[in-house]
Amino acid sequence: LNHGVSYRIEYVIYHQGHQIGISSSTWVLTCPSAPETITASEIGTTTFRLTWLSVPTATEYILRVEGYPETRVPGTQTTAVLNGFLPGMLLSASVTAVNGSGSGKTSKPLLVQLIPPSPLILAVDNIAQTSFHIRCGQAPGAASYTIWRNGEPVATVGSKTFDYGVGSCTAGATNTVKIVAINLSGGSETTGETQVLMIPATPEHLALSNISSQSFTLSWADVFGARGYKIYRDTDWCIGNISSVATSTKVLTIGYPGQFQVE
Repeated sequence: LNHGVSYRIEYVIYHQGHQIGISSSTWVLTCPSAPETITASEIGTTTFRLTWLSVPTATEYILRVEGYPETRVPGTQTTAVLNGFLPGMLLSASVTAVNGSGSGKTSKPLLVQLIPPSPLILAVDNIAQTSFHIRCGQAPGAASYTIWRNGEPVATVGSKTFDYGVGSCTAGATNTVKIVAINLSGGSETTGETQVLMIPATPEHLALSNISSQSFTLSWADVFGARGYKIYRDTDWCIGNISSVATSTKVLTIGYPGQFQVE
């Protein structure tokens, strides 16, 4: 017998090889067939849309996701949004058609991978003049992570990589950093943007002028992103803090020689 078809049933009565009567007719509806072409769309972090082909004689469909309560929808409906799942989960979904005679066979299971949640940036450290390290927490269901800097992707790393070094930065500049978790269904919402201020470049073109027995003028090239300068004598003796708007200062030597540097 075919699925979802009404058959008329009659009983023919025989006696000693001869037909002696026919019963009244009754109609029997077979259970519906299994739904076909099950697809998932509009996949998010906690929801997805399930769609299937209509099944003849179906008055209701039972939607099942393994590990979760079933959902029932009318037989006129062939799509439904299912929600309430954990982000990044791999789900097994199926559909069963129901008519007046009962439930038919269940469709083949469909695996649905939800989009992972946004990874959490745990720390930004090892900040140098042109590089820094960024560390993030694990996002369930992520197959990889993409690191974005100043609106551009700079690297994609595997799902087991939670510490990544970002290079080729401009000394003294502020970088905007975010991370996206990715799997086959798409990318997560980005993490909250983090601002990373790079250490300024080392001052260059130091020059001396107006040298006397007790003082001289020390000058240097302007450094991008500098908020101020420190003048050091003999490596670790700080003898002055200079505003970032200045690129020269008068240094008192009081007749003693020394090595001078600007930071």
